[in-house]
Amino acid sequence: MIKQLHRKIAVSALMAGSFLIGNAQTGIHFDGEDDYIQGNTVPVQGTDPRTIEAWIKTTKNSTAYNADTNPTGEGQSVICDWGKESKGNRFTFNILPNNALRLEVNGGGVNGVKSVNDGLWHHVAVVFESSTSTNHSVKFYVDGKLDAETTLAKYAYTSSYGEKLKIGVRVDGVNFFRGGMDELRIWNKVLSLEELKSRMYTELCGDETGLVAYYPFNEGIPDADNSGVSTTADGSPTADTGTLKNFALTGTTSNWVTGRSLVSVEDNTLSANQEEASYQWLDCANANTAIEGANGQTFTPEASGTYAVEVTVGTCVTTSECVTVDINALGLEENLMDTLKVFPNPTSGNLNVALNSVYQSVEAQLVSITGKVVGQYQFNNTNEFQIELSQFNSGVYFLNLKADQLDAVTIKVVKM
Repeated sequence: MIKQLHRKIAVSALMAGSFLIGNAQTGIHFDGEDDYIQGNTVPVQGTDPRTIEAWIKTTKNSTAYNADTNPTGEGQSVICDWGKESKGNRFTFNILPNNALRLEVNGGGVNGVKSVNDGLWHHVAVVFESSTSTNHSVKFYVDGKLDAETTLAKYAYTSSYGEKLKIGVRVDGVNFFRGGMDELRIWNKVLSLEELKSRMYTELCGDETGLVAYYPFNEGIPDADNSGVSTTADGSPTADTGTLKNFALTGTTSNWVTGRSLVSVEDNTLSANQEEASYQWLDCANANTAIEGANGQTFTPEASGTYAVEVTVGTCVTTSECVTVDINALGLEENLMDTLKVFPNPTSGNLNVALNSVYQSVEAQLVSITGKVVGQYQFNNTNEFQIELSQFNSGVYFLNLKADQLDAVTIKVVKM
């Protein structure tokens, strides 16, 4: 299995290792302990229809704790909430059963199906369509696909007297979200699947009909010292300001971080993730100069360089992150290291590496999803070794391996 994937994974890891954050898609990371964002408005009131969507990345086990059946459960993880707990009119979009989506009002709720706590970016959405005060149609979407469709047979009402919008925590200050978040949007209308998909990977203009809260989280510099950046702007016509509460604002957690990617890479071809849009590929190393004739969703550069894509949906234009391509490193052979084993993967502790034979020198490098080298290792005269991952944050990493004179190989590793 690993052997068959060598060529594709090696290229993807190479890209991760040489990521440049120009035109960075910034998001924000919540530590799951006390981080949250406080807004100043009640986005949608009464029993009016509404849609909430966001990009999230989490490994929190949000299923409820049970000493017998689920001793590792950490309890629900709230994406956003507003309303009044004591009156039973809060409106909570969160993660709970089987680490799937949940929509909850005080005393009741309905659930999605797909688990979303694998440490990868997922686009999630809930659509709430009022039919009567006690019978509401609810749909959950994950990554542009219908996840569940159900009925909330519960009175759901949010008034202007309730708690204002909170992001990353419930209105009563419990069930903190842990992980990354990007592009939180709240609408006072029902969005169809087609509407959700039409702008999943792009930013909004901010004047779209029905948009009542929009947090693209574009402030700050990923993983840097952002101690002075403690608010986030609402890009909707509401023009609210969210205040960051209890964030460290430095490092790779509890801070501004790299958000979801707008570009995918396979071999030497770059692809814009947003479908059915207009595209213009750019040369980042040349002041984002437009590349003549590069107007498709995919782009295969003829020379090594750094590239981005400008995606236009309607009148809204989004410029992706810049990605470095070394075409001389592409086309690696698939027989780099036969029978290579990396286990367990995912893991929360030791990562074991078993090679097909004893090598005089083995170099290992651990690279974060943002391209930062977080660990370098040297092993001699061995065919197996361990790398301790417990000190690293949960998420996706790339393990680069080089043995003697063989070509390098890279494996994706998930730290739980």
